[in-house]
Amino acid sequence: MNQAKYDDQLLTNYLLGRLSAEETERLDELSFTDEDFHWALQAVENDLIDDYAQGKLSGKTLERFKAYLASAKRRDKVAFAQSLQSLPALQEATKKKQPAGQAVSDIPLALKKGWLWNFFNSPSMLRLGFAAAVMLLIALGSWLTFDNLRLRNQARQLQAESDNRQKRELALQAELARERSLNSENNTELENLRDKIAVLESRESPANQNAKSPESNPPVELSIFPFTLAPQLRGAGQLTTITIPAKTDYVSARLELETSEFAFYRAELKSLASNQPFWKSAKLKTRTIGNRKVVVLSLRSALLKAESYVINLFGITPTSDAEIIGSYPFKIIKQ
Repeated sequence: MNQAKYDDQLLTNYLLGRLSAEETERLDELSFTDEDFHWALQAVENDLIDDYAQGKLSGKTLERFKAYLASAKRRDKVAFAQSLQSLPALQEATKKKQPAGQAVSDIPLALKKGWLWNFFNSPSMLRLGFAAAVMLLIALGSWLTFDNLRLRNQARQLQAESDNRQKRELALQAELARERSLNSENNTELENLRDKIAVLESRESPANQNAKSPESNPPVELSIFPFTLAPQLRGAGQLTTITIPAKTDYVSARLELETSEFAFYRAELKSLASNQPFWKSAKLKTRTIGNRKVVVLSLRSALLKAESYVINLFGITPTSDAEIIGSYPFKIIKQ
């Protein structure tokens, strides 16, 4: 037990309430977690109690110590210390009252009958008194030990409750993350269903009747490949490369919008080699995917060959005029 590492003056100021709130809180926690600090603090407290019992405290120190005695347990400690301090004084006073060489029989009968005389001059009573003092010290030490263990158990219980609360919070966070993942999957599935609906609608669109192949309609279970295109920036010359997997029935091109001020849109697709449009959409509405507004085009994969294309997007004004609002160049690679 290394008590020397703690400054007695600091511990005295802590007991008398002279420290700041932050320092007091730090030492409060230390008294529960550091056994050396606990015993060093008890030693300083015992010294203060002895000084008070001997009348050595004065001024503001005395006033603060009296405020420190608000606890009944501390008052019991002071009373015990004062009782120990009074024993030698009473014995010395008894000796002074008995003249040198005077026999016990020469002492006045009234003094002999006094209870102080009988108590302090009885060897058995002296032994009994010291035995009682020792027993009281043992009882007080046991009580303090028990109280310290009780406080430590409470601290461990509070720590265990804090740990359990943190575990519950982590479990709730994991559950929330799982719910968010499920919601994301559901949103993705919903977008896929919307793409399929758009594909089915585009198959019946009058604007695409000439683009249809004379082959039979695609199977009900459609394979749709989605991709996203951003509008071409001014001065940008690099094309976005799109690799379409094999056995893809339809592609779903999601065109990001810089502005969504129009109620309807229309798109046309042309090859950069011929610069002639060969596919036009019907009226389109905007969708919200993530935090972006997009227009989605659905067209058959067979229409796209391994070459470069551009999609021109037009906004439809209330007077049914078409105003170009963006171009989306890209290059197709087929697996």
